[in-house]
Amino acid sequence: MAETKLSMWEWTWLSFHVSRPLLWPVSSWFYLIPCGGHFELLHSPIFWSGLVFVTFPINLLTYAWNDMGDQNNDKINPRKGKFLMGTSNIDEHRLESIRNFAVLLNLGFAILFTLFLSLLKVLLLSFIVIGANYMYNNGPMFRRGPPPMDLLLPLGYLGLFQFSVWLNQVENLPVQTWVFHVFMALRSQLWGQIIDIRYDSIDRRKTTAIVLGLTKARMLLVFLLLCEAFSASFISDSYVLVFSFLSLMQGLVELVLYPSSAPSMSLAILTGMVMTPAGGLLFLHAIYNGIFVHD
Repeated sequence: MAETKLSMWEWTWLSFHVSRPLLWPVSSWFYLIPCGGHFELLHSPIFWSGLVFVTFPINLLTYAWNDMGDQNNDKINPRKGKFLMGTSNIDEHRLESIRNFAVLLNLGFAILFTLFLSLLKVLLLSFIVIGANYMYNNGPMFRRGPPPMDLLLPLGYLGLFQFSVWLNQVENLPVQTWVFHVFMALRSQLWGQIIDIRYDSIDRRKTTAIVLGLTKARMLLVFLLLCEAFSASFISDSYVLVFSFLSLMQGLVELVLYPSSAPSMSLAILTGMVMTPAGGLLFLHAIYNGIFVHD
């Protein structure tokens, strides 16, 4: 059957959907945290070009690449294709064309950034983006396991910290900020695996959550949340401590109430409804006061 040709509007909307707009705040977080308190950057075109880059272009590349070869899993996962969280009904050919467009778009931004950064820095950042995506989705395909690589590769997001520091010429982040966000990224990835465990099992993946089993995976999640809370104590900000405490309580409640059961979609949405506003408040507080920037 011949493929139906999409209009420019349909193709643009499909690309927007593939880029996971609801996850743009995640990449924006890593870009904006180093800029906390630097209100002079609001007048900088360089700053805004970087912010645009970390929303649509880099996420389109990441998730179009991720969706290629992942259609069987996406079709059975009710979380995929809804809530602007990707699409489960797009064929490989269209995904490949979107991925190729994303490559060209990111290449254009890389050329732009060579006007403000050294070629070596641009190449290093490009290597991190391309290398992490390749290892996660191709080659060793660590998105399918084995542990701990399925948890570690998403730490590539932290490279946006250094990108922001270099591009906006702000101070390097203190060690405790990096440590806090390492644990936050690890536990977020593990929580996503716990939500998707039944569908990943059908797809015969060997993620950390599947290898450990639900109870041990939830115990590991609580341990990571404890580490996050401990690292938050070195930041000495009440917002960070409250956010980490709420996250820890969520992990403990789920461990006690659902030790060997995967969360339903409604429970996952409820958790998101509680933690997203809490994370949003922390984000605004961090941007306004620069709490992660100072020792």
